[in-house]
Amino acid sequence: FVLKDAVRWRCTIANKDSSYADAKLGTLRQCSSMLMELSGGEWNAALDHCGLPGSGEAFSMYKEVQIHGPVRFAHDIERIVAHAGMTEDVREKVKRFAQRYGIKLEWRRMEKRFTKRPEAYVP
Repeated sequence: FVLKDAVRWRCTIANKDSSYADAKLGTLRQCSSMLMELSGGEWNAALDHCGLPGSGEAFSMYKEVQIHGPVRFAHDIERIVAHAGMTEDVREKVKRFAQRYGIKLEWRRMEKRFTKRPEAYVP
């Protein structure tokens, strides 16, 4: 999902899992403490981000975003970005979901998968 711009003002961010005592917290308007924690490589990756899967691998720890309040599909979702390689039955379900809620649908080829998990990951 790509969220609409109005949703971002209901978000808080952290430089890592917010359960860590030393996590730097902020909002999208007040994020300097979190940004100060980025390494040079992480800055470059953020500035060069092209939206392709795997581009987040330059980060030493995942960055956390929490959306406060409900996320209403018909109201808060700008578009759905889905893998073009899905099976036909799954593609049809995604199409019906997008149509039901009036959400734009974008199909992309995503050849590379994200594989890096945060330290505190619990399956």
